[in-house]
Amino acid sequence: MVGKIERLLQEHPFMMDILNSLPEAFYICDENDRPVFINKAAEKLDGFTLDEVYGETTEYIYGLKNDESPLLSAFTTKKEVKDFVFRYNVNGKKIIQLCNAAPIFVEGEFAGVYTIQRDLSDMNHMIEHNIDLQKQLFTAEKKSSNNHENHETTLLGNDPQFVECRNMALRASETDSTVMLIADTGCGKEMFARYIHNNSKRNQGPFLALNCAAIPENLLESLLFGTAKGAYTGAVEREGLFEQAEGGTLFLDEINSMPLSSQSKLLRVVEDGIVKHLGSSKEIKTDVRIISSCNIQAQDAIENKQLRPDLFYRLAVISLSIPPLSQRKDDIYTLANHFISVYNQSFGKHIMGLSDDIVPFFLSYHWPGNVRQLKHCIESAMNFVTENDYYIKKKHLPPYIFHEIDEHFTGYRRKGDDFAKARKSMAITKDTGHEVLFGRRESDDTPSEMSVFETIRQNEKEEIIHALLDCKGMLLRQRKSFISGVMH
Repeated sequence: MVGKIERLLQEHPFMMDILNSLPEAFYICDENDRPVFINKAAEKLDGFTLDEVYGETTEYIYGLKNDESPLLSAFTTKKEVKDFVFRYNVNGKKIIQLCNAAPIFVEGEFAGVYTIQRDLSDMNHMIEHNIDLQKQLFTAEKKSSNNHENHETTLLGNDPQFVECRNMALRASETDSTVMLIADTGCGKEMFARYIHNNSKRNQGPFLALNCAAIPENLLESLLFGTAKGAYTGAVEREGLFEQAEGGTLFLDEINSMPLSSQSKLLRVVEDGIVKHLGSSKEIKTDVRIISSCNIQAQDAIENKQLRPDLFYRLAVISLSIPPLSQRKDDIYTLANHFISVYNQSFGKHIMGLSDDIVPFFLSYHWPGNVRQLKHCIESAMNFVTENDYYIKKKHLPPYIFHEIDEHFTGYRRKGDDFAKARKSMAITKDTGHEVLFGRRESDDTPSEMSVFETIRQNEKEEIIHALLDCKGMLLRQRKSFISGVMH
């Protein structure tokens, strides 16, 4: 006998075409818990077709109970199930799904259940692999003879606000109090967290970081607290991050993205340092320092119900606000210089700095992605410079910011003090011996009014600079003196 849902699908075959186009697995069962539709994504995931399982119940097919399956739960309770992390084994594969399930009513009568499932297996593997890599990196660093060096130079900047923030971070490293870093995305929150860890008495212990954004609740909790064997289908005994970071530091990035229910469980762990594996009643004492971050103002996160106030007070014993790049414009020179030096070495280039037409933009641009955007902008440009280029020019910058560059350059009046700073800004790349100059008088196009002699002198100057770069062995003092003579 054909059920109501099957009849609807037969009468409206375009519905199956739509469901088959979904990248997520989609299942429909009738009022007797028997599959009447499985889309292409579900067939690929589970390894069988609808014809192969037709007539069997989902409980029989997957060997699950009501409390283990969101579909069976929706079938039993006739209520919607949202964002359920579902783990099961099928055809020898361990699968983790983020599921939403709901009952189907036709003409007021219960007709079946549907569920849509997004595969999290790759995400879970990626997160666990990332954590394992962090542990390996810690082990490698521990063996390094430079493990005890002061890492203050990794936080580059001379802006007064930034310097004060860095000094506060250094003072915070002297204790085990919790620290909350408040900053926009791209400001270097993890760099600050590592800086605090590296300068603390815990620097011999691991530093593990977890971004709390976009990780489903159940998956997040199993990563943090660990799992007991048998906690769910296919579960194995696995330590959580609190145990893996024993004696060290755990950095919870974007804590305001963590579900509120998980925040309440985290609060208990922060209070007493005791964790329990999911599916176990055994208490495990841990010794971990917690550093967290928030990518919006904490008060806004609390008012928006993104952050529990009691958890905030516990995690923000020390609160540090990292200024965005738009508020530390003088540091653009230092940071751009550093990134050019880094990519000169890794890309085998010899870029000396930014051309004049780029300096005004770098100074006036608001850098919404902060230091991370500046770094990626320099990296992108360094991919497009050639062996005949000595400066980053407008044409080398990422296309996605071209319209913003044009907005800044149209009608822009060059300010003498900006260019005075630019000309004075010079740093030496220790690894390559190259000088990195900012604010050099070189633009994309040679001015039409430039004389023949000016053109010749410019070409000769470039050839001399090129020769100096090839030499690499000339002393800095000699190079400065020689270049200065050529310029004058």
